[in-house]
Amino acid sequence: MQRARLRFEFAADTLRDLDHGKNSFTLNPFARIEYLEWAKAQYARVKFDAASNGRPAMSLAGLGEVSRLLGELGSYQAALEREAEAAVAGWVGCAASDVAMTPGTSGALFAVAAALGGRGVRVAVERPTYEPLWRAFQAVGAAVRFFKRPSANAFQPDLASLKTALTRGARVVVLSNLHNPSGVALDRGVYKDVVALASRHGARVVVDEVFGDLVPRPVRAHVFSREAVSVASLTKAYGLGALRFGWVAAPPRIAARVREVVSYTMGTHAFPSLRLGIAALARIQVLHREAVGETTRARGSLVAWAKRAGLNLSPTSAYFGLVDVGRRFDDRAFIDALIRKRATISAPGSFFGAPGCLRVSAVSPSAPKALARLAAALGERVEAEAHS
Repeated sequence: MQRARLRFEFAADTLRDLDHGKNSFTLNPFARIEYLEWAKAQYARVKFDAASNGRPAMSLAGLGEVSRLLGELGSYQAALEREAEAAVAGWVGCAASDVAMTPGTSGALFAVAAALGGRGVRVAVERPTYEPLWRAFQAVGAAVRFFKRPSANAFQPDLASLKTALTRGARVVVLSNLHNPSGVALDRGVYKDVVALASRHGARVVVDEVFGDLVPRPVRAHVFSREAVSVASLTKAYGLGALRFGWVAAPPRIAARVREVVSYTMGTHAFPSLRLGIAALARIQVLHREAVGETTRARGSLVAWAKRAGLNLSPTSAYFGLVDVGRRFDDRAFIDALIRKRATISAPGSFFGAPGCLRVSAVSPSAPKALARLAAALGERVEAEAHS
């Protein structure tokens, strides 16, 4: 039987070619997200973790009696989704009509990309950056270019670099607060400048706020512009990643479009996720204080570790940060050896567009031992270079 090649177009021509033959189809719609695929493969191999950038999983017992909360699972109820939107709105300080629920922050990122991006839409993304921030827009056919958040500028956005991207036609500006991988909080003055600059060029700002609740007074994007879009979830700050309880906060017309995109990707939201997420938000003030307290302790440990090891750590507001080991440092090879020889992991900076660096974290239960083993391996490397 002769093979036939069919061409599908979907989401701005991001489904490439579809091969049809012998009752099978082969689809390659998206490029690999290299960092996530690496992380999934490597984390299970190690005993000592200085890489995880999410708090350890929270016991659901902390939300109340689970059986009482869930009751009979039953079918999806639109009223429950509206209740979840209202609960999120109460926490982030916007109208319920501005909120759309998503499966975690990853689901929020993709939904926003599908709502705002598309074939040929120009998007400016910060660099160093968390890979899914730009992969999501690339997946829907957007033309992605980067603007700088350089270490020399304490990882604040370089406004000249951003202006260049906007002058060249960028209509969406994507950044994170807290910044991943450095953990740096956006300076409020710089934040205002970014929003104003984007507005002058007719561009919309999208902010990943998944780490924003690690600070005592979270800063929301909509405070600076009603046209801004933010994504977040209960995952990183609260250890509730298993719920996949995420959201988008945006102007109502964009929030409505996000809900339509979610219908494509998951149909309806999972009842248990919505119910338990609402329960978490009912006691969010307590959970937030706990998150800030744990972050403060972990950051103190991380800063002290970097000082003892003689490493330059980013001015982080989180429990993770970026250390610059040097331009000649092969971060991927070093971490591969660290995993193999010491059962220890940290995140190579090259995955974030920061070669020669490592993203280190002090939040996992094994972090103290992991950081000690990491420092020992770095010390051995320096000693070996001195004798070579």
